[in-house]
Parts: sequence; C-alpha cells; structure tokens
Amino acid sequence: MFIRYCVLVSALATLAVARQSTSSCPDTKATQVPVEITTAGATHTCGLGFVVFGIGGAILGEECPESKITTPAHQTCGDEENPGTACVPEQDMVVTVRDCNCGGLVIPVIQVGIPTTCECDPPMNAGTVEDFKTVVCVSTHGYSTR
Repeated sequence: MFIRYCVLVSALATLAVARQSTSSCPDTKATQVPVEITTAGATHTCGLGFVVFGIGGAILGEECPESKITTPAHQTCGDEENPGTACVPEQDMVVTVRDCNCGGLVIPVIQVGIPTTCECDPPMNAGTVEDFKTVVCVSTHGYSTR
C-alpha cells in the first residue's frame, strides 16, 4: 500500500511539474501590421499652373506633400492567443522619409517654370520600428525558432 501511495504521489508531482513548465508559455503570437505610408507638412498641387521665384503653383494635377514617411510591414505582440507559441522580439526595421516638391519644368535654383509632377528625394532613415515573430514554446529549453 505504501508503494502505491509513493507511485501516486510521484505521478502527481510529475504532472504538476509538467503543467508548471507548459504554463510558462504565454500562448501568444505576433500580429501582422501592413506597410503604412503617411504624409507630413503642407500639400501642394503639381500640374497645370506656373511658378515664379517659388510663388504660385498649379491648380489642376496631383497632390504633393512636403514629406512621405514609410513604415515597413512588421509584426507586433498583442493579445492574440495561439496555444504553444510565444511572441518575441526579432529586429528593428528602418522607417524612411522622403522630402518631396513639385518639379518637372521648374528651374530648381530660381524656382521658375511649370510644376508638372511631384518629385521626391531618395529615402532617408527616419528611425526604426521594432519587429516581432512567433516561436514555438519548448518546455525544456524555452523557445524554439521553428
């Protein structure tokens, strides 16, 4: 009888330890966030019009913001449940900014001409956004990258 009792206690202790190690898994997953392009500053119309020494502009045509900010598609850790997985940091991703102005048939230095299109400079680093990923929980070693 004593041996049965010891076996029962041992089995219960093993289950308690197993349950304890699996409960350390947060059961969450990373959530996809799509790319986001936002504008900043004043918006000018580029198209049909005329500019003399930077004064004037177009009345018909495309809108051109002073800056375009691009935040890349990334993943965040929220409250989305997913049994057996964890959401963990992965790497930082670069957020870029492009300065834009009306160009086309405009002489850049003296700003005289017809502003036909919106032209943007090459992207510059404007900071970072943290990216996350979903990993499988492994009870003996923490997290797996599978």
